[in-house]
Amino acid sequence: MPSRDVRPVATSMPEVREAVDAIKEAIDELREIPLLSYEVMDADLAVGSNRVQHGLARTPQGWLIADRDSVATLYRTAWTTRDITLQASAAITVRILVF
Repeated sequence: MPSRDVRPVATSMPEVREAVDAIKEAIDELREIPLLSYEVMDADLAVGSNRVQHGLARTPQGWLIADRDSVATLYRTAWTTRDITLQASAAITVRILVF
């Protein structure tokens, strides 16, 4: 989920500058919440180890299964700034949210 910068507000009113600074600080704090910065991917997984690329450009802090087309046990065995490795007990198509 791409983040956008807060546009500068030109004003001579100190109250407005303080409000804008408070808003920027609040937005910066929200950006630190991992679940608010995520990628959703669909993946066809085979039995065994599967590498799935994500676009976070950082090491994920977690992942969730958003949808699946069959029953299988899935668990993460590794992750990097570019991909997550999932172990599957059966062939399955999943939609995962990586954050």
